[in-house]
Parts: sequence; C-alpha cells; structure tokens
Amino acid sequence: MSQQLTTSPVAPAATPLPVGRSGRTHSPRYKWGILGIGVVAQAAFSAAFQGIPMASAVLQSDYRYSTGQLGLVLAALTCGAAVTEIIWGLLTDRFGERMVLITGLAGTTACLAAATAFLVPTGGYTPPSWLLSAVLLLAGALGGCVNSASGRAVLGWFPPGNHGFAISLRVAAVPLGGAIGALALPALAMSVGFRGVFGFLTAFA
Repeated sequence: MSQQLTTSPVAPAATPLPVGRSGRTHSPRYKWGILGIGVVAQAAFSAAFQGIPMASAVLQSDYRYSTGQLGLVLAALTCGAAVTEIIWGLLTDRFGERMVLITGLAGTTACLAAATAFLVPTGGYTPPSWLLSAVLLLAGALGGCVNSASGRAVLGWFPPGNHGFAISLRVAAVPLGGAIGALALPALAMSVGFRGVFGFLTAFA
C-alpha cells in the first residue's frame, strides 16, 4: 500500500522590522522618515553654499567689498565643508548618523544665526570680510556633516535592493536645495537685505 504524504503550505517568513542602534524596533515606514530628514538636511546646506553665490552682486554692493574680498567670502562655506568631510565620515562611523547630524546642523544653525544678528551692514557699520568669511567657513565645516551622516543613514536603514533609489533621492536634494537658494536668496537680498538672507538659511538649517 502506498502512503500518501501531504504537506501543509509554509507561511512566508515575515520581513524583520528595522532595529536602531539603541535596540528599539521601528515600523517599516520609519526608514522613509529617516530618508526625509536626510533629504531636507542636504537641501538646507545646499541652499546655503549654492545660494549665497547667486546673491554675490548684491552682497558686494551692500558690504562694499572688493572682488578679492568677495571671492574670499564666497569660497569660505564650500572650503569649510571640504576640509571636514573625512573627519565627519569617521565621526559618523564612531557615533552614528543621528548624533553627527544633530551636532553638525546645530552648529551650522548657530553660525548662521550669528551672521543674521551681527554680520549684516547697518548704517555706517560694514562687517569685515575676514570675519564674515570665518563664520561662513565654520558654518561650512559643521554643515559638511550632512553628506556622510545622511549617506550612512540611507545605507543603514534601506535594504541593498533599494540603495540606488534611496541614494538618488538624497542626492537629488543637492540641486533642489541649490535651486531654492538661487530663487530665494537674491530676492531676499534685494528686498530686505542680508539679515533676511541669513535668517532664511538659519530657519532652513
């Protein structure tokens, strides 16, 4: 007599829920919130380092800078980011993207707030170019954290099959932020002055 074997269907394994560095389990939608934070952070910094040069003609006129002084100011933000990229990458690996992003963007916000309060031409006072350059250099050095921190967040929270899509959304924030800065900053510079420019960037950061 032959024996017939029956097998019950095997339920597919449930997709494991994402777990953060603290050990806390999150919903599957959590990774999209992380990506959103990375996109906005990247766009905010991009609005500053791409948008300020778009208002360079108004900046040179309002601050009464020479061409050389203007070049120094415009280069400061980007140079600050360039010299700290590797450092932020190492710190991100050591302390995690959340701590790095909070620390770096908080510092950038503080620098831009200081520029808003103290480094705009008023009456007979014109901020010296070296001082404005130094503050923007520091803002760039701190804001450079967004590249490594947001990149690590995408790689950590998204499965390998979605890395390309997630990273492309994050990288798209660079021209998007630059476009926002290019549209908003010259208009603000001409209408309300550079207190409005730096105030806008402070709020965005």
